[in-house]
Amino acid sequence: SALLRRPRQLGRALAPLNRWHEEGPACVLDVAVTVEAIASARSEGLAWQPCLRPRRQPWLELQLVFDGSPSMALWQRLRRELPRLLAQEVRWRDLRCWQLLIGANGTVTLADLRGRPCAPRRLRQRSDRSLVLVVSDAVAPVWYQGAMPELLQGWAAVQPVALLELLPQRLWLRTALAEQPAGWIRSTTPMRPHGQLAWQPLEGGPPEAAPGGAAPWLTLPVLQLQPEFLGAWARLLVGSRQGSALTYRFALPSPGSSQPSAAAEAEAPNTEDLLAVFLFTASARARKLLALLTFAPVITLPIVRLLHGRMLEPLGAEAVAEQAEVLFSGLFAPATAASAKPIPVDQQLLTFVDDQLLPRLREGLLIWEARAVFDRVQEFVLQSLNLSQVQFEALLLAPEQCERHPDQPLLRAFATAAPSRLRGLGGRYEALAEELEQRWLQVQRGELVAIETWLDGLEEVQAVFETAQLVEVPPLELVRF
Repeated sequence: SALLRRPRQLGRALAPLNRWHEEGPACVLDVAVTVEAIASARSEGLAWQPCLRPRRQPWLELQLVFDGSPSMALWQRLRRELPRLLAQEVRWRDLRCWQLLIGANGTVTLADLRGRPCAPRRLRQRSDRSLVLVVSDAVAPVWYQGAMPELLQGWAAVQPVALLELLPQRLWLRTALAEQPAGWIRSTTPMRPHGQLAWQPLEGGPPEAAPGGAAPWLTLPVLQLQPEFLGAWARLLVGSRQGSALTYRFALPSPGSSQPSAAAEAEAPNTEDLLAVFLFTASARARKLLALLTFAPVITLPIVRLLHGRMLEPLGAEAVAEQAEVLFSGLFAPATAASAKPIPVDQQLLTFVDDQLLPRLREGLLIWEARAVFDRVQEFVLQSLNLSQVQFEALLLAPEQCERHPDQPLLRAFATAAPSRLRGLGGRYEALAEELEQRWLQVQRGELVAIETWLDGLEEVQAVFETAQLVEVPPLELVRF
């Protein structure tokens, strides 16, 4: 199903931006005014001439910028759906899409959707007809370190810039927004940069006037894919008294200094604290999804989407938000060691940080649900490896064959995790768990004896065979009857 489930309502919320603007020389015939001029001139016996007006164009142009951090892989479909929605529901003078690439050293680079780097000044336009909308979940380290706010401030100094936060408000405590002061802004002047507006702190107190010079912070309105947020922001842009926006102030790094990441400053929380925070803040469907994943022998992003869609049947953007609740909980860690060659996000294997949490997470889960999880994950792996179930189980029970297989990390992770996932499910599941545990325990002890296959023991022989021979055929004679 589509991520954006209420496109008409979102379009109506942005309706105040559907304005026309006249620009350029008078070159378009104004029919109504010309007709009135002709009638007036004839009644008075005077000559008449056509009335021209400047060409009408849509009022605004939009620069839509997508965060390119790894966590945004959950929202890949939004890169197609959001521009299509905005182009259909709002008249734009121009609509262009960009992305922000995150470097290994924490740098942020502007690029087009094909990955070609561009200068950030291309989006810096001193005009009252241009705005920038950044689409992100605000969980990447560059949001904490100051690199992202510093880049956005270069645009926000001369034009309106806003953040479209993809995570629901209940998850903002897990983003960079949790550490920033919040407030409200209002304006009666259309298209004023948000940093030039008075700021009303959320916790109360008198409004703070905008600083006269360069501000040491970025004033960033934060929106959601909801008509209430988008409608209030649209009214703010047109200068309506009913317009307002929830904003956050991001401190900018001082010149010549680097702001340490929040992860480096804060002490790493233990597993019990992470679990307590998740159980307290997560939705019921997110808790159910986490419980289902405890019976998955391997966990990847496609498998999370598979189990979520097949067993919980979510709808719209809320489905991705529930997946984000689980994956950003801190209860998962990479299952494979880091390598020099980057692994695509969809292929990264995950595992629970502590298997002792599994019994507690499984409380309330029915046995048929646990079996369904294992069967669907196994079916997904079979399709990806193009194997039958018999071939797959035979391969798992031959560790030496798994080690030589091109998909060795996937097979090894499946075989070593499956016994703990299959315990207590009974029947063939319990039997498979016993066999896998016995075979792979011998691998860990170094006691494994190679299983001979039908290829083992055969002698390799090189021979030359004649596969074709040219034969001369006499020409055919024409015979008349």
